[in-house]
Amino acid sequence: MQDFLNQLLFTINGTAITIGKVIAVCSIGILGFLFQSFVVKRSLAYYRNKGSLESSDSKRIELLILSCLLLIFLIITISIFGLNQDLYPNRFFVLKGGIILKGLLIIQIARLIHYFFTRIINGYYQRRIVNEKGITNRLQDLTKENPNKIANSSIKVAVVLFALFLFFQNFQFNPELITLHQDTDNPFSLKLSTVLIVGLILTLGRVFIWVLTQLILLGYYQKNKINLGTQFAINQLISYFIYVVSILTALHFLQINMTVFWGGLAALLVGVGLGLQQTFNDLFSGLLLLFERGIEVGEVLEIDGKIGSLKKIGLRTSVIESRDNVTVIVPNSKLVVNNVINWSHYDDKVRFKVNIGVAYGTDTVKVKKLLLEIAKEHSFILKFPAPSVRFTDFGNSSLDFELLFYSKNFTIIEDIKSDLRFEIDRKFREANIEIPFPQRDVWIRKDS
Repeated sequence: MQDFLNQLLFTINGTAITIGKVIAVCSIGILGFLFQSFVVKRSLAYYRNKGSLESSDSKRIELLILSCLLLIFLIITISIFGLNQDLYPNRFFVLKGGIILKGLLIIQIARLIHYFFTRIINGYYQRRIVNEKGITNRLQDLTKENPNKIANSSIKVAVVLFALFLFFQNFQFNPELITLHQDTDNPFSLKLSTVLIVGLILTLGRVFIWVLTQLILLGYYQKNKINLGTQFAINQLISYFIYVVSILTALHFLQINMTVFWGGLAALLVGVGLGLQQTFNDLFSGLLLLFERGIEVGEVLEIDGKIGSLKKIGLRTSVIESRDNVTVIVPNSKLVVNNVINWSHYDDKVRFKVNIGVAYGTDTVKVKKLLLEIAKEHSFILKFPAPSVRFTDFGNSSLDFELLFYSKNFTIIEDIKSDLRFEIDRKFREANIEIPFPQRDVWIRKDS
């Protein structure tokens, strides 16, 4: 049997092609065909029937897997037949037939991995977490950020960087980009592979944030009914921590002496600290807001007489969207130091007032009766506690009253007050009640 397998069929460039080698190559080809036909096609058909994959996505994945299998078959064939010859002699990198095929295989596998993550995993996330369990990512709607788009772009960058790293390693191409001979005993050298690894570390940190906040913690938030502000605070703190760890790891791969780095950073902070006091105040105020959670994302705030919904607490500034749909960027220190009214801390109702003045000599009982009727007729004014009227003062030109009422619709309270003033003006005209304007009586004394 051994003699039969070693029987020579022909030679290619001095390489012997035996029956055993041909049988081995044919066996590998048959195994690849069976794997494509019975494993790949059936698996894709299963996910397509479940609705996990669209028909176009399934065909594209099938073609990518088929191309990977063909490249693997060619690489193994070249290796068995011993045909991995130098194609182009070069002192910078190795160029052989098998190496070129491995480079193409790396590219195809990278495309397949990217397609897998962006189509199957994101589709699974959308269907199982959002649709089946009825969990809606209200934090995404509130902050107007799409975490899936962020994850897709991050995964794409990570896959490309990793593929480039393997691609250049395959060709043994790793040139020095920067070389600094500050110290002859320990020169600093920055190679292409190091740059790719550093970029990959930073990108994977971003991907890990998405996995942690959108796939792991999101279900926990909904299960334990954690409010949106707390969700945002936890996500932001986790993001800051992972970014810091990623940056420190990247600096380690760059072989930067961290002792010198921290020493230089301390000296820099001392130098610029006086000039950036307000900036550092805003930075620490942002961290304080996230830890203390006295003000949270999604709450309605009133600051400097303006009311709006808090959309984001950043590291230095926060974003508030006013009732006029205007985005206002507020330094974090103002939310910590200034007097801020948090309307969301009121559980159901708030009392408001409208000031009215009538002419002297008007029947005050009639004024009170009309004001109470107007307040009770408005649909946004609560019946309990009931509206009330307060006679506040004898003014210079009028008898001054306050119409006091409770409402839950504090975000549109100015519209409610406007409705009341329109109705007061109309009913007072019908009842011949005068709303005076400021006036003075001037007496001219004439000497006799």
